[in-house]
Amino acid sequence: MKVNYFIILMFTNFLTFGQVIDSINANKNFTEQIEAISENSITESDYSEIAENLEYLKDNKINLNSTNAEELKQLTILDVFQISNLLNYINRNGEMYSVIELSSIYGFNKEIVNSIIPFIKIEPIKDNSWEGVNFNKIFKYSRSKFFTRFQTQVQTPSGYISDDNEKSKYAGNRYKLYSKYLFTSLDKVRIGFTLEKDAGEILGFKENRFAFDFASFHIEVKDVGNIEKIIIGDYNLEFGQGLAVWSSFSTGKSSDATNIVKIGRGVVPFSGTNENLFYRGVASRVKFNNFKISPFISYNKIDANLNSEILEDYNLQESGLHRTQNELANKNALTKSDFGVDVSYYFKSAHIGIT
Repeated sequence: MKVNYFIILMFTNFLTFGQVIDSINANKNFTEQIEAISENSITESDYSEIAENLEYLKDNKINLNSTNAEELKQLTILDVFQISNLLNYINRNGEMYSVIELSSIYGFNKEIVNSIIPFIKIEPIKDNSWEGVNFNKIFKYSRSKFFTRFQTQVQTPSGYISDDNEKSKYAGNRYKLYSKYLFTSLDKVRIGFTLEKDAGEILGFKENRFAFDFASFHIEVKDVGNIEKIIIGDYNLEFGQGLAVWSSFSTGKSSDATNIVKIGRGVVPFSGTNENLFYRGVASRVKFNNFKISPFISYNKIDANLNSEILEDYNLQESGLHRTQNELANKNALTKSDFGVDVSYYFKSAHIGIT
């Protein structure tokens, strides 16, 4: 009996050790993937937005057997050729049964397969409607994540030291605060908010301002009849190649010669900390057969340095800092109104559109 117990104990420890190693490797691949996407971005990427996008897909894995091009673009890992080859393989051979099949698809080497494994699953196709879904199920199968960060400097920088008039250069203290909350359920409901105060900015409700210098909020609901998704609050738009509309990070720049095309995700929730590069209002995507229509409307105030003599003369401010009197004067100085629609027609392995 002692020998049996000893063997069982050794086997249990071996399994536990293996699970720990797998978890470490998965986290390592996850971090490396975020860094790779950040390095390949055309614009300055919001690192936290990239991380949250992949973290969301990690909790709400894409079922390859029921996926489409729009959903695969959310990965920001595959290029247009790999997406097309994957969908053609499924259409030609039917449902997949194992991730091992990915290695037989042209363009999917070991490195690519390992990079997408944390965000995908292979399951039989299920009904994706709201039938049988109620508030109890939404909360029962929900996930909530809250993240907060506090930063400060040991030494007091000169900008926070009072002068002879007992006034410091910066209006607020030297503490930087950042908080983020995300609620998801059944890959159908997503609710999130982001709060941030940079070092030197005011924290409180003084002068008709919110406690945090920057606040962002969004609600996303998916798969309601012909409505694939609707977003209320803050969102990003990625259509075409960004010539007309593109407001978030881009993954088109790469040393890979095949990765020269930008992968537009369409309408996506905004959860980053770039205080000027997003839309605020309502956006959706509606499907009618092979057509997908994405209307949007936005009303947002952004930072700008205005010329008091010439109204049309202004300089956009992208730092998002509101510490000094001049920076505070530039905050929300310019009102930006946008509305429009993107119409796309989808073929089996390609699509055309106009925005």
